[in-house]
Amino acid sequence: MELVLEGPSEETFKKIQDQLGEVTERFEHNVKLLEEWMACQPHLPKNYDKRILPIFLRGSKHDMEKTKKKLESYFTVKAAIPALFSRRDPERKDILETIEYSDFVVMPKLTPEGYRVTISNLKTNDLSKFKIDILMARGALSACLRTAMETPISGDVLIYDASNISAAHAAIFLTPTVRKCIIDGPEAYPNRLRQIHVINAHPIIDKVVSIIKTLIKEKIRQRFYVHSKPEMLLNYIPSECLPNEYGGSGGKLENLSKMTHNFAVKNAGWLKEQESAKLIGPLPDKYRYDEDYGTGTEGSFRKLAID
Repeated sequence: MELVLEGPSEETFKKIQDQLGEVTERFEHNVKLLEEWMACQPHLPKNYDKRILPIFLRGSKHDMEKTKKKLESYFTVKAAIPALFSRRDPERKDILETIEYSDFVVMPKLTPEGYRVTISNLKTNDLSKFKIDILMARGALSACLRTAMETPISGDVLIYDASNISAAHAAIFLTPTVRKCIIDGPEAYPNRLRQIHVINAHPIIDKVVSIIKTLIKEKIRQRFYVHSKPEMLLNYIPSECLPNEYGGSGGKLENLSKMTHNFAVKNAGWLKEQESAKLIGPLPDKYRYDEDYGTGTEGSFRKLAID
């Protein structure tokens, strides 16, 4: 069984349009203008899936200049972070191994506001299994697919289950790949981040979140919520958009995770084909990461293991 991304009801779609200020005729016209603009950019790929254009446009609330900047950032980040955007094979040995000890879920149903919920969960506290770059690469498979295959939505809700995260995990969390994603990801990701929830959080997680907040913009900081119990999610998200383990009625976490992975397996050909759709030419200086990238924050994470 594989994931099917359910679209909005007629009522929810109207809410999405109102929230984003979307007018159908202007929307279709602007998508065509973006396609023409992409064709004229020598540094941007021509083999990209054109279905991404309306998704980036909605994610930018129909601001054409912001949409163009996001598209440029997206294709640049794909070139700048090969750990996530190269060798995109959902049946890669190291990707398949993560299924045994982690869940990555995209929920099929949208919330009444038009939000899509995604969940990350580490099922073991075995530090040897905490291969954060590989875990992120697995999550990036579905995230990339959704840049072209997502239904109309008004934003994303991210949930991270911290029940098996310790100070030792935190100390090795901030790899160069993670730092790049935290800092540059929001500029390149098409969908608006509406809420970020960390659940089953013990005291060390508050310190981790505080450090992460130093790397992100104020607008995103205000959308962070930390909860000691998963049931607290029901104050923000309807039960049908949450797995059974979190007090919801959306299905078992393990089954939903398998469905999400099967979605990537079914579309493995698209992932491989679109791997080359990235920036053409040298990276801008902003994206030339070196070993000192994010200096200061990494030391703060390591200190957590001692405190």
